[in-house]
Amino acid sequence: MTPFTERYLLVTGLPYYLDLAGRVWLDRLWHRDLVLHLDYLPRLMLAAPRMSKGDERDLVPLADADRRRLQFVPLPPMRSKLEALRALPTALRALWRAVGDADTVHSAIAGWPIPLGWFVNPIALARKRKLVLVIESAFWRLTPSTPRTAAKLLRYHLTEALGRWSTNRAHLVIATHRGYLRSLATHPRGITAVTPASWVAEEDLLAREAAARLWQRKQAGPARFAFFGRLIADKGVRVLLEAVRQLAAPDARLKVDCRIDFIGQGELLAECRRAAAAFPFVRVLDPVPYGEPFYSVAREYHAVIVPSLSDEQPRIIYDAYSQAVPVVCSDTEGNRDEVIDGATGYHFQTGSPHALARRLLEAAAQPGELARLGMNALERARRTTQTEMHRRRAELLQRICPST
Repeated sequence: MTPFTERYLLVTGLPYYLDLAGRVWLDRLWHRDLVLHLDYLPRLMLAAPRMSKGDERDLVPLADADRRRLQFVPLPPMRSKLEALRALPTALRALWRAVGDADTVHSAIAGWPIPLGWFVNPIALARKRKLVLVIESAFWRLTPSTPRTAAKLLRYHLTEALGRWSTNRAHLVIATHRGYLRSLATHPRGITAVTPASWVAEEDLLAREAAARLWQRKQAGPARFAFFGRLIADKGVRVLLEAVRQLAAPDARLKVDCRIDFIGQGELLAECRRAAAAFPFVRVLDPVPYGEPFYSVAREYHAVIVPSLSDEQPRIIYDAYSQAVPVVCSDTEGNRDEVIDGATGYHFQTGSPHALARRLLEAAAQPGELARLGMNALERARRTTQTEMHRRRAELLQRICPST
């Protein structure tokens, strides 16, 4: 990757942790992603909340060599909305100085617990810095399951308006799917591009020969489907639960044998457990750690179910693809860009349990077709790894400043 040699400020709400020895610790997945940034951003500055390391799980230390290549801009801890609001004046002073020290500012539209992009984006533009926006989700948007409270409606309308304002003025906008560009980049002045946000590493990919052998073995048993993720309404869990009930109905004419597993935690866990108690083809399993433990479980399924209601692009799609597992998904904007109906998986009408049940029956009846889709999905995964995502971003950065 060609280095982007300008001073590059990345602003994030993801914290970094310092232990008593002064070592930096990061969330495992964020650590892997951040280190890949260093391959093409030799003058990277990271503005993030700094916290003291306690007993947080799944943290890994940043190597000394990587730390020397990275300049930290410490922001106050922001573990809740109240704490973030109290820290905002201090954070804004630090961000004002950091933007002034940078040539290019990497930001977002929103964030948790407060949307730092609301403040950073205008500062970057006012100080005539190049603004790079990365849009990976739109969690502020309303779905059919979202309560229409005054606070949520205000957040939605305000974030949409400020998001369009920033997106149309940014020098580079990178979105995970075209839907975000259609709705937010209404009159863009800069470059817009679509780059899926995959966290699959090359070493995570199942070898083609191993995938072929695995599919030969899977042909012998009943079709096994899995839902991986948070057990909440926005993920379409209730849609899947109703599809389960329809599959179990006396008039469903269930002529094929299938199994459905819910793997996750969340507010709908009790409903999922009741379904598992009522229907013998349903199970609820505990989550497994991301990485090889997760992949070893995922690859045993015939398909992964992604019944999401929001327009996000779930990373589970790429995780499933990496193990030669196709995806049965709702036809949202986030899913349609990556799951090719009839090639790497199947679509069904968003929010329709009947359509999902019908798709599952069709898929379970054709294990050979699922094998074909799974092998296609594996080839797609080879073109959408985390490294490939960063290679594409490095190319786009050269377009906004080719002299680097």
